[in-house]
This record gives sequence, structure tokens and C-alpha cells, in this order.
Amino acid sequence: MSGFPRPFDEEFLDRNLYSRPAILIDEILGIDAKAHEIVCRMQTDKPGIPLIEEQRDPFGTHPKHLNGGILVHLSGVMGIAHSWYVEGLRVADGWVGYGTTIHHLDFRGPIEIGPPMELMVRATRRRIRSKVRIVRYDLVYTQKDRVVYRGDQSAIWRKMPIVKQPGESE
Repeated sequence: MSGFPRPFDEEFLDRNLYSRPAILIDEILGIDAKAHEIVCRMQTDKPGIPLIEEQRDPFGTHPKHLNGGILVHLSGVMGIAHSWYVEGLRVADGWVGYGTTIHHLDFRGPIEIGPPMELMVRATRRRIRSKVRIVRYDLVYTQKDRVVYRGDQSAIWRKMPIVKQPGESE
């Protein structure tokens, strides 16, 4: 895949369902539209990742790590990246989505702070209608060539009427 790695488009960062600090992933490593797949990288040692500084290790046996809640949140972020870069769905066009089902989830050990993590999402099933898409995803996160998270999850995307906010221009 040529043109990779590459940063996220400014429009994606400014006009999706989360603000920039909540995106957490840093760059796109590859997109394969035919396989319905996108791969991204996340630096695990950058400042501002929620719940890392709040972790405690009173006995020296529980080092700081990315916790499960962040990993599930990242599945939503990867779903948004997939919808934008693979499916071509835009919030500005009225498309909004949310996770519906975690069919299966494996946490394969703690994710260290320091080494980057690669995140892959692939659509394995897609039901497409004019204003609704139901997508089932396979998610695999790796760190140091080791699978650390595997998810089988679904989301729904709906095209909603665009409602202008007071004072918003056409």
C-alpha cells in the first residue's frame, strides 16, 4: 500500500464523532477498501491517555498499562475510522453510529506503556440500506508482534436529518 503511513486528514480529526483528544490513535498504516480493512498505529506513551496516571502499583506487581475500558473505546474509534476511510460515511452528511454488540472479546495480557500498538479493523459482515448500515467487525490489536486484544463487535450507522444549530451558517 503506497502512501502509508500517513496522518489522519484534518477534516476527519475535526468533523467526526469524537474530539481530537479522544481519538487516541496517531496514524494510518494502511487501507484496503476491497478487504474492508484499515490498520492504524497508537503511541502508548504519549501524555493524556485516560486512566494511565490514575493507576496504582502499591506492591510493584501491577505496572501501568492501557486498561480494558480504553481498549473498548478504541474499538469505537477504529469503527469511526473505518466508516470514514473505507465506507465513506461523513458526519457532515448526517451519518452517526454507535456500537451495539460485543459478541466476543479477548484481552490477551497487559498492554505496556512505551511500545506502539497496531490496531486493525475489518468489516466481516455488512447490511447496507440507504439510511442504515449494520456492520460486524473483527478487531485485532498487536504490540511487539503479539496479539493483545481481539474483538468481534457490531455497530449501527444511521443517516440522520441534518439539523442546523442556532447561529450556524448554511
